[in-house]
Amino acid sequence: MSSPTLRSSSASVIEDLYRKIDETTQEVLTDSRSSMDTSSNEKEDEQEYKIKSSYWKLVSHANNKPGNSQPKLECISAVDSIVAVASSEKRSNLRIYGLDTEMHRMTHISSISLPDIKCLEWLYDPTDDQSENELRFLLTGHSNGIVNLIMVPLAPTCGVEHAQIIKQFNHKRQLLYYTGEMDSHTSIGRPTSSLNQILQMQVTPKTWTRCNRNSMLSLYGEHLFMWDTSRSRRPLLCTRTGGTSCFDSNPSTDGILALSGRFGVSLCDLRQTQQQASLLFIPSQYNKESVAVSWCKSDPNYICSASIDSTVMVWDIRMLKPVACLKQDTPGINSVSWDKKESIFSSSDDGKLVHWNLNDINIDNIDRTSQPVICTTHDGLNTDVTISETGTPIYASDEKIINMTSCTANESILTIDNQFLGLHSRMTEGRPRSSSSVTCVASEKSKNYVLTSTNTNKYNQTNWSSNSSPTLINRSLYNNDVLQQST
Repeated sequence: MSSPTLRSSSASVIEDLYRKIDETTQEVLTDSRSSMDTSSNEKEDEQEYKIKSSYWKLVSHANNKPGNSQPKLECISAVDSIVAVASSEKRSNLRIYGLDTEMHRMTHISSISLPDIKCLEWLYDPTDDQSENELRFLLTGHSNGIVNLIMVPLAPTCGVEHAQIIKQFNHKRQLLYYTGEMDSHTSIGRPTSSLNQILQMQVTPKTWTRCNRNSMLSLYGEHLFMWDTSRSRRPLLCTRTGGTSCFDSNPSTDGILALSGRFGVSLCDLRQTQQQASLLFIPSQYNKESVAVSWCKSDPNYICSASIDSTVMVWDIRMLKPVACLKQDTPGINSVSWDKKESIFSSSDDGKLVHWNLNDINIDNIDRTSQPVICTTHDGLNTDVTISETGTPIYASDEKIINMTSCTANESILTIDNQFLGLHSRMTEGRPRSSSSVTCVASEKSKNYVLTSTNTNKYNQTNWSSNSSPTLINRSLYNNDVLQQST
């Protein structure tokens, strides 16, 4: 048992230690107050766009029999906090998940068997209220030219026990009715097996008032269709758009689309006669064959397109001029997404997702009479001081990124490759939990996109749920899905 003298001595030592800590803290606080004005700019410089990514393995090749084709993910669609993912599996190939983009948590809701799905699109919530709707509607585009409208229950209390097909839209039959052409004939370099499939679907923006809400735009072969999903099985419009590979709707102006394809990029006005839309080609040496296009959702004066020469072009449609040319060092850009004006995301065949930070160039102040501003990624071999390094590469997959879509919440992007679904969102303050197979983080100042535990370096701070040590992404190491099953 310790003596009173020893206790008092220990107490005095602890008191002296706390006194020194208090004195040091006061000195630090005093120094920080005196230097607050001089360090404010440094703090602003340290603020950067950090992206956290989580991955879930949704398709497994472990139980596949020899000689059979490997199942793979095909397409994805997200609305609010609900995600639909389709695969090439024979059973339970359409899966519905609830997604929490802040906590990076995904919950399995239901699985549906519906073969040969090539594209997906959620309808907007028809109730348009703030309460959580337990019944949603999903469009599924198939390889035979048919689009199904499916009623999807999200909870047992909604009164519907199973998912149901409530309407079909037969593009092949309607194309014969309108044009007399039985088969779709496309010349944009697609394989023969995809000639009769639905290439793309999109629900008209909520701001469009000249058509009913949740009307559907679809691309089948070289024809663009418009359907009223709530009333008719026949299209409101069927117009030929030769060489088109992708389209996107103007988020604010009725009937205006941006098209990309063999011709490059053009604008399409659907407010003309029923059988003929008006096309406006953008005359520019930079307008080359394109595979993807996206309007800026926060400023519809701009669009971006992905060209076959691995560049993302930013266009000002008011003057039909290119504003910026974003060059990627690897070939095969296959998709672009542009929600916030300062951020463009592009995905490519080599599994790379690139975030382009347009705050570095301020596209509103660029001289429209001069050549477009040239930008590149941070990991490129750029030696030209006149070229801005605005792109941050994210090594999202070891394989080709098949599909990419944006989430309205938390500036998030969803990607899929053959097996994995990836969630990429801007990091917020704090240390959110994760339930994914693997979680990692990237920033503009760190060139390597690595797995990190908490506080491993100055720029990368997050939690991760894998048992592996911090390393570069190698998805073959992670074989277990970590999904919360709904009760």
